[in-house]
Order: sequence, then C-alpha cells, then structure tokens
Amino acid sequence: MPTDPVRLKRNVLCAMVQLEHPIFLIGCGRSGTTILGRTLAEHRGLHYLNEPRDLWVRAYPICDVWSERAPQRNGRLVLTAKDSTWWRTVRLTRLFARSLADAGRTRLLEKLPANAFRVRFVHALFPDALFVHLLRNGIEVARSIARECEIGPWYGIGDYKWHQLVSLAARDPALAALPARCRAPYERGLLEWRLAVEASLEATAALPARQQLAVRYEELLTAPARTVRRIEHFLGLDHDPAVSDYAERSIARRSEPAGRSAVTDDATSIAGPLLVQLGYATPGHDES
Repeated sequence: MPTDPVRLKRNVLCAMVQLEHPIFLIGCGRSGTTILGRTLAEHRGLHYLNEPRDLWVRAYPICDVWSERAPQRNGRLVLTAKDSTWWRTVRLTRLFARSLADAGRTRLLEKLPANAFRVRFVHALFPDALFVHLLRNGIEVARSIARECEIGPWYGIGDYKWHQLVSLAARDPALAALPARCRAPYERGLLEWRLAVEASLEATAALPARQQLAVRYEELLTAPARTVRRIEHFLGLDHDPAVSDYAERSIARRSEPAGRSAVTDDATSIAGPLLVQLGYATPGHDES
C-alpha cells in the first residue's frame, strides 16, 4: 500500500521537531488571556494553540472537566506532578509537535484557563516550559464570567467544573462554607478567580524566576506595545514588529473598569484578601 506523501512528510517533521521551552499562558478565565494569546500569535516564530482541550484529553483523559464524558473519565480540575505518566506525556508531546510541524513554526504557545490550577502538572510534563501569568481585577473577571454564563455552560456539562471548584474549596476549612454563598454567577466567578489565582501564584512562586513572568492586565491596556515587548524578551524571542503593531490595534478595554465602590464587603468575603494584596481594593473590607 503506497504511503501518503503528505502524511509521510508530516511524520518526518514531527520526528525532527522538539518542544523546546514551550510557552504556557495561564490565568483565570476571562482575565485577558485570549487577546494576549492572539497578540503573541502574530510572532513569526510562534504557533498558538488556543484552548486545545481535545489534545489534552486525548493524552490525559483526566483533564476533561467540560464534556458529558468528564464523570466517566474521572476528570479533575486540579492536577499535580503525581498525575503525570511518561507514556501519556510522550503522546501529548507528539500531538503538540505534530501541530507545531504542521504550522511550520519553531515554538509552541498554549493557552488553557484550567492550567492555572495545573502549573505543577504542566511543569512535570515539560520541565523547561515558560509560564506567562496574566492577572486581572477579580471584580472584573467575575463580571465577565457572569456574562459568559448567560451565553453557555461556562462550568461544563452538568456544572461539572463548578463541582470541582466546590471540592477544591472544601479542602480548606476557611473556604469550605463559601460555595454555598455563591448563588449567582457573579459570586461563583469571584470564588473561581480566588481559587485560580491562589493556585497559580503559589505554584509559579516555586518555579525558577527564569521560567515565569507575571503580567498585569492593566499594564497590557495602558502600554500594550511595551508590555508585549517585555514578554518577548522574557520568552527569548527576537522582537517582531507585527506583535506590537497588533497589540496597539487590538488591545483595548471593552468593559467598564471596576472602581473602588464595586469592592463591597460581600465581594471581598468571597474573593478574599487577594483583592487587597494585588492592589485592587483598600484594606478594611471583611476579608476571609
């Protein structure tokens, strides 16, 4: 049976391509990771995978927290190094490498919001990975999540992802009672932001400084070209004018900023001290 030349070429390229210093863009959902990913994707050397859930699940079914098959797969939101296996990692690496080869690019850029809870897992799979961590005001994130909940199942089929967040909160006695107070999508969004940011900050703090960079959404808005150039430098990329040009054209605020009056005691009791620690609220609110 003759070999398909296109498939043969792709397989040869996959064998040659190595995932050197893959880049993972992390942050709670609705923090601006999509527009930042699209901007960096303008770089001539980067291949951008925007939420490639199918690739993750094909290699690691336990990653599924969205589909109707998530319960059968025992999908988990939080994964650690202990959840990695060499043969599944080989399969994921091949899937990523094939996508990279097909695109004819040299570096992989990946964005999946769930990875904010899985930094240790991702680092175990790809020890030389670089992480760009985007941080945004939790009030604004929660408002955006609430809007998304009106459009579709933000928390997966049957609220599966929400149940995972509830289980995560239950591990900490100080947080265990909070999910019951989250009756509206906005309140759920506040708790999701808190859990995601706490998890990602704790995990990235344990990484070498050369492998992680924190970026504020606000600096991306006020100085888009300068901010993306700083990211390029961190990633070891030559400056590509297409990136800064796209940033200047496309990055802009599309919703009202959350003023200090939006930071109520109810909000801070769910979002916790992170709002103050990150400078989005002043001390004095009822923080849990």
